[in-house]
Amino acid sequence: MEYFARPDVEAIAALLGHAGDPTIEATVADRKRYVLEATAKLVGAEMWLWNVAAVNAATPGDNAIISLIDGGWESEQQRAWLFGFTTNPELSGQANRRGHEAHHAQSPRTLLQREMYDHEQEVAPLMEQWRANGLGDMLLSVYPISPELSSVVALYRRAGHSNFTERDRAIVHLIFQQVDWLHRDGLNIPVGPTVIQLSPRERQVLVFLMSGDAQKEIAIKLGLSSHTVNDYMKSIYRQLNVSSRAELMALFISGGAQPSSNASTN
Repeated sequence: MEYFARPDVEAIAALLGHAGDPTIEATVADRKRYVLEATAKLVGAEMWLWNVAAVNAATPGDNAIISLIDGGWESEQQRAWLFGFTTNPELSGQANRRGHEAHHAQSPRTLLQREMYDHEQEVAPLMEQWRANGLGDMLLSVYPISPELSSVVALYRRAGHSNFTERDRAIVHLIFQQVDWLHRDGLNIPVGPTVIQLSPRERQVLVFLMSGDAQKEIAIKLGLSSHTVNDYMKSIYRQLNVSSRAELMALFISGGAQPSSNASTN
């Protein structure tokens, strides 16, 4: 049984009470973002994301983002690098496998970063890249919501900052076990099984499309030519059976994010 200091108990109660307050005019997506950002503040996380992930049952560690709320990044380049990491099972496989184990067991689990790798020395080169991109310790919370989908919260500290503690893990685990209704926001997305078939790069481009970025913006963030991004977009459209940006956006819920005013419709 976990025991919390009184200030933590009061902060958790206030957070959950505010999130579910029916007298506050807010969308479900707004409430979801509030819970994420308030929890991040409570445990000293400096970057954060909450996604619904389609899980590839045949390949442990392979999943694809189909709904996203995120924030706190130091730069778009840092955000792009992390999404490149999380959408590539060859890079994030061990961490994703721990999440897959929780998903397979259909049991919520919250993990400290040091628990995600069997042998830390084997991932040392990857961790050097991680830190070079300004990322420090991570805390991962997985909430299975169906055999095909999990709700995943990831909280990060900046490189050089202290690690998350058992207290932080307990707070995050408690909060995200109490908001089943928020985890289920976005479950009406019909293309999860198709998204899992996209390549890692196509999944990465899709994340930025869901965020409302224009083709040229995506190219800059990923260090690709606009022509190459256009090719990826065409492939995504073909596989998801849509013919325009508007049709693509209609398939997804991206945490209430609105397409930017200069986002292309193609």
